[in-house]
Amino acid sequence: IDNRHLSQEPFVKSRYAVITTFTPWSAQSMDIQHKMRSLKRQHQDDIALLSFCLDGNQKRCADIVQRDTLNWYVACPKDLINDAALKTLDLLALPSYLIIKQGTIIKRGTEARDFETDCKIFK
Repeated sequence: IDNRHLSQEPFVKSRYAVITTFTPWSAQSMDIQHKMRSLKRQHQDDIALLSFCLDGNQKRCADIVQRDTLNWYVACPKDLINDAALKTLDLLALPSYLIIKQGTIIKRGTEARDFETDCKIFK
């Protein structure tokens, strides 16, 4: 969002990574973002976070990131349909998430209630 370049370093150093998709108009996807904020506070050095805003409007996405204090990497792809990262990770559903442990996807889902359950592995 703020033109920061995504660095591999946090993802290489952290034991876990969580990657999600969201839009400001999807309550379920925003619920996952709020849970990610809690994860970051509780497991700061053990989890790397990345979210993709699928709204398509970069200003609206930036406003949500600031308003909701999403203080991790947030990408807002301009061309959602052809975004290579979203296609490669198969994150085209809304919401969707991946939980990765040391480079291997261990959980994948599309429901906020499942996200909360799947995140119990961090405790």
